[in-house]
Amino acid sequence: MPDLEKSYMYLSIKGDFDPNDLITQVSLTPWKCLKKHSKSLQNKIPRCSIVNYGKVEVTSECPDLYQMSDELFRQLEPYRDELIALSKAPGLHFCCSTCLWMVHSLEVSTPPIGFHSDIVSLLGSLGASIDVDTYRDDEYIPLG
Repeated sequence: MPDLEKSYMYLSIKGDFDPNDLITQVSLTPWKCLKKHSKSLQNKIPRCSIVNYGKVEVTSECPDLYQMSDELFRQLEPYRDELIALSKAPGLHFCCSTCLWMVHSLEVSTPPIGFHSDIVSLLGSLGASIDVDTYRDDEYIPLG
């Protein structure tokens, strides 16, 4: 079987801000920060600043978004009050970003796309949107 792509989920904050100022307001360490108009070899020049918190990655033929959202909630919940305080700042957009890789095979079930109420409640208190991008692995050929 070819290598499956990783599916992932995280909290993203975008806007017109200096990431260095923003990250001092939350004690959780972000895994990615990009400053508006900064140059990077790995990324395109961002049109806005981006800070990403929490990251859940899974490699599975049928990723379980419910489990992924539970894990993201566990990562973010200890920082709920800090994130809520941050969400009150003008011009910040919070988003739960999800990249879901699915196997293109009638023999493999498509994953349920859903989120448990705990993470929905947390995202709602942040005024966050939810973005789910889905991709198919058309190169996958089941064995057997």
